Amino acid sequence: MDRPVLHQWVEGVLVLLSLGFACGCQFGGHREEPPLANPQANFAVRQFAGTPLSGELTQSIDDVAAQQAWGVAVRVIAVKQLPVAGFGGIGPLARLVLSDDSSDLMAPSSRLVYSTSFRTLEPGTSLDSMLGDAKSWTEISTSRGAVAPGTALSIGISQPVVAAQTKRLQVNIGMFRLPNKDGYQLAISSLDRVVVRTPRSTTNPDPGTPPAAPIAQPMKDVNETVIVPQPAPAGQSRIVLALPMDFAGSEATGLVIDLAIDTKPSDAGEVARNLKTEVDASAARAAARSTHAAATSDDLAITAMFDSLATAGSAPRAALVYLAQHLNARLAESVALVADDKVLALIAKSVRDKWVASSTRDRATMAWMVDRATIQVVASIKDDDNSHSLAAVQGALETYAGEAGRHLDLLQSLANASNSSEDLDHRLIAEHLNDLEDNSLAMRVRAFDWLTSRHAAPADFDPMASAKKRRATLERFHDAATTQP
Repeated sequence: MDRPVLHQWVEGVLVLLSLGFACGCQFGGHREEPPLANPQANFAVRQFAGTPLSGELTQSIDDVAAQQAWGVAVRVIAVKQLPVAGFGGIGPLARLVLSDDSSDLMAPSSRLVYSTSFRTLEPGTSLDSMLGDAKSWTEISTSRGAVAPGTALSIGISQPVVAAQTKRLQVNIGMFRLPNKDGYQLAISSLDRVVVRTPRSTTNPDPGTPPAAPIAQPMKDVNETVIVPQPAPAGQSRIVLALPMDFAGSEATGLVIDLAIDTKPSDAGEVARNLKTEVDASAARAAARSTHAAATSDDLAITAMFDSLATAGSAPRAALVYLAQHLNARLAESVALVADDKVLALIAKSVRDKWVASSTRDRATMAWMVDRATIQVVASIKDDDNSHSLAAVQGALETYAGEAGRHLDLLQSLANASNSSEDLDHRLIAEHLNDLEDNSLAMRVRAFDWLTSRHAAPADFDPMASAKKRRATLERFHDAATTQP
């Protein structure tokens, strides 16, 4: 090759290398990160009389209740990465964790509780600076609403497109303002698509048999709910929730939900009017499926719980437990937490039937109706036919009612003689005080332990002491009880 030609060839190669290097610098390592694409999630806000578990009721609210409304500002943000600094797990605050997965009550280690975190912020604090680079998050929606005593605000975020890899289909954040109480309940719900777990085969395949083609794993949709009680804020307050949720066609991996509460909004009159209008419209929508009307706003929570039983279908555990907790029907709550589907369905039907027939619906009467219906249903189940159904229930009754819980006929007898849940508690205590004089040491120990758990055991009583000492202690206890004013 001639030298001039070689020189031209070398210069050409150098030019090409320099151009490639320049392009690599511009389009390679220094390429700018694109902003997060909006996941285009569906967003809905509802305001209604009732609770997040009951849904819309036919009741509305009067002007007095509406004027007590708190203003609530809601901001929903999709993020590439959930924030961590300053956030803590929601589990320790959870009062109730429910799932419709086989109607089982979930322990506070479920998907929703384990993955959800929260933090409080001072009013006016910038949340944007806590979310990192502005290209790593995008605002889905903002909205304003309100909650008055007996009403709920529900924020729903759902997937517009469900892809094969989608795990979380929907998230709902509910805020229920307790009637006649200084506080509210925060309800966090998720609808997740999970794999149906099947038993693993224990048989060894024939070594000569070719492996079977993989079978697509069956999926099912599971709804979980977490109830978190919160005190009434003083003036203004903010809660920020962070929970995972992936979206088809977006790099977003979670949601950040900013809830700002103002107990004394500057536009209180407009807030009250808007809320009244929304709740009236909600009540009209629910009129066709409701069978009861609350006489006052005080009855809204109770009515909501009973009405939720009518729509609970074959999985009434959540509604029944929530109802028992609100009414303080502790016996029914203990049973509902562990009973199987068959027993739950029987209790729910009995409670609904008695609710329809009841003419007196104050809280104490309703609590006793639920407790007594639970006892009657459990006592009607035959041991030989339903031993598997009674095992867990028997344990719950024994924990609640002590020795009487071990003998359903005795518990039924005490319930028949009682006129309220409080009256039944007094009769159970009296029954266990009598058991302290039993000749059986095991009986005395069980009765003493149960009374101690109720803070009703006689002071200085020793179930293993001699009969003379035990009798003297009990006589002092009874004398002190009869001489108290």
